[in-house]
Amino acid sequence: MTIFQIVKPESITVDENFKTLSEVQNMAQNQRPEVKYGELNIENSKTNLKMAQPSILPTLSLTGSISSNYAYNNGNYFNQLGNNFFLPIGLSLGIPIYNNRIYRTAIEKSKIEIQQANLDLLNTKTVLNQQIEQAYISLQNSFSQYESASRQMDLNKQSYDIVTAQMKLGSIDYVQLQQQRLTYIQSIQNFLQAKYSPVLNEQIYEFYAGNPINIR
Repeated sequence: MTIFQIVKPESITVDENFKTLSEVQNMAQNQRPEVKYGELNIENSKTNLKMAQPSILPTLSLTGSISSNYAYNNGNYFNQLGNNFFLPIGLSLGIPIYNNRIYRTAIEKSKIEIQQANLDLLNTKTVLNQQIEQAYISLQNSFSQYESASRQMDLNKQSYDIVTAQMKLGSIDYVQLQQQRLTYIQSIQNFLQAKYSPVLNEQIYEFYAGNPINIR
């Protein structure tokens, strides 16, 4: 069992000057593993097609052999080898007739596999772009929510300070003070939640661009 401790960062910062949507999408298209896998499938399908295409082509073969005869007491050994020297050479042409349909079916199947691999890659890129766009929208929304929560907290703090001063003057009762205090506490909780949301969404968005997750 591994024992570890969670270290709380001293400060949380989010850079609002994040990359544009098109920049991150282009970076993801060039380096994401699912895209690389789709491209590799296309190359494999093209290789299979290249291997299947020669099977329907005629083949021309060159054959040949060398031979000689020697008989004991029938003259000089080397003279016999020279006189009885044979060098038959032949050409043979092979045309795939019986298996031609099978080979052509394999070729057409390879072509279909290439088309399917291209469609799969296109779908992968489309889904990836949609995921990045959703991350981009979530990041923008989290910034808007953070700014809204910050302004609301400041307004509730001002209201709470005013109500506290009124309480000291006796112009309002304790119940009204507590109501404003609870409203202010709730705004603080909303602000803290909205504070960390941009950090998470920024890390997700930058992850698509190839950057490691790093909470600063």
